[in-house]
Amino acid sequence: MDPKGPKDRDAAAAAVIIDMDEPYVQTILESAFAKYAPLVSIQTKDLQDGMHPKRLMHWREYERIDWDAVHRSEVVFSNAYCFRKGLIRKAQMSFNIRHHVAKHPESILAHGVPETWILELDDIDYLDEALMECYEVEDDMKVNEGLDPAERKSFILKPSLTGRGAGIHIFDTRARLESLLEKEFESASEGEDDDDDDDNDDDEGGNKDRQQNAIRSYEAVSQIREWVVQRYISNPLLLKSHGDRKFHIR
Repeated sequence: MDPKGPKDRDAAAAAVIIDMDEPYVQTILESAFAKYAPLVSIQTKDLQDGMHPKRLMHWREYERIDWDAVHRSEVVFSNAYCFRKGLIRKAQMSFNIRHHVAKHPESILAHGVPETWILELDDIDYLDEALMECYEVEDDMKVNEGLDPAERKSFILKPSLTGRGAGIHIFDTRARLESLLEKEFESASEGEDDDDDDDNDDDEGGNKDRQQNAIRSYEAVSQIREWVVQRYISNPLLLKSHGDRKFHIR
């Protein structure tokens, strides 16, 4: 793709490298910079040879950001924090928001974030103990048992580490929650079994496949221990100017 922006690339005051895996996101970002920052030279993948902008923004997938350049220079920026655990892990984000609101009760976050609980669970057999930390959820699930489905208060269950809607479920009863968690633990167990099977694979690419499977298995196990539970919002604020889409602050 040809770079967009000022004609004199070498003398550009500012440039942005946009390098996203999802074509849909890539296109939106390029269009946004072209419309709202027309003097910024838009590059893809890397800067052109001989190009030395006075300011440079890396808008890339996290793994491809040049962190050495970002930390070395005061004129090189990125679209992500290097240490981002407090934002990308839903449980830690919830914890940070709770502490921020405690110190700043006037913050918009006090009313702009659904009521949230952190659910930590090593095994489905310990669900009773885990729900002791989420007693409001358990109380509402008990009340829901005697209500018609349309009258129940629903909750949303989200794995702490996943994104883009992966692993998200809706529940309103204890039976439904147990069923969802059992499936999650079974899925993680199957991932470990698949990794064991790959240990017997001696083909040329077996080593790399085993490493990738081990990473996936580790991620599954690490994610399985922590979720956030939130009150489900049945009528969320939609952005009319963007095709009635929802949005999130992460």
